[in-house]
Amino acid sequence: MSEYKVSVLISSYNYAHIIGETFESIKNQTFNFDDIEVIFVDDKSSDNSVEVIQKFVDEYDNVKLFITPEGKDGLSFSRNWSMELANADYITFVDSDDKLSPEFIEATYKEMVENDVDIVKTAFVAGFDKQISYSQNLGRIVVPSENITPLMTYNYLEAWSTMYNKKFLLDNDLKFSYKYKIHENFLFSVQALSKTNKDIILLDNVEGYIWNLKQEGAHDNHVQLEDMENVIECSSKMISTLVENNQPPEAIESLLPFVLSICGSGIFNSDTTMEQKAYYFLSNVFHAENILKIIEDKRADKNVQL
Repeated sequence: MSEYKVSVLISSYNYAHIIGETFESIKNQTFNFDDIEVIFVDDKSSDNSVEVIQKFVDEYDNVKLFITPEGKDGLSFSRNWSMELANADYITFVDSDDKLSPEFIEATYKEMVENDVDIVKTAFVAGFDKQISYSQNLGRIVVPSENITPLMTYNYLEAWSTMYNKKFLLDNDLKFSYKYKIHENFLFSVQALSKTNKDIILLDNVEGYIWNLKQEGAHDNHVQLEDMENVIECSSKMISTLVENNQPPEAIESLLPFVLSICGSGIFNSDTTMEQKAYYFLSNVFHAENILKIIEDKRADKNVQL
């Protein structure tokens, strides 16, 4: 039996200037810090992230640092590897420029243990000054595994702001995709939510995760046009995952606006001419046809209207 109750898995890359704030948000949880294992996986940062993290390792026995091996890199590898390295029964993912709200671990761990579930999700906020809340004011709700429709919106599809049962993830070979290098976190969430046969607890009254919107805003987040086929395939895979796991048509209908948003915004925000955007959009209609066929097949199976 592990000496830790929760493993916090942090994928690190070039955030030396802010990773101390991330760590402090974990150290200052209302949950006993000695019961938390903190695992940093650094993807060969070119700044002094490793030196900063090493100071935490030297000071605390429950903090560990791993460097991705040569030839192994990227966020998906870091997260997948950290899952294997984790010693606790329950795990949560944190990006190295974000924070956890003080009550996040205590609130989610309590639900995991008392209700024997695989997944507990919370709301999250964007901006260290909590500029935007992604709560939908649902309070605490229990989402049945056979109908995950309430969770099929951006508000609940991030891989973070979630506590997972590690055994459930490993037993079902749930990993972040190496094929889909953009929005692979959303696909992971859809696959995990679709695979569990237990209720999912949503604590929409707990803003458990703080996404560093200001930091993200400092970067160009536009998807390059040459990467859009990958995004469209990943989006189609999200929908097919719902079908393969017998989710109702309502779940697909709920996911569609998000899928359309990430695909459409990626194309139209790309740094290309309108003619190039239009050509790309039309040349990829076959993906849209695949998605429509999935929806029509599901509708026929259930004999309901979307």
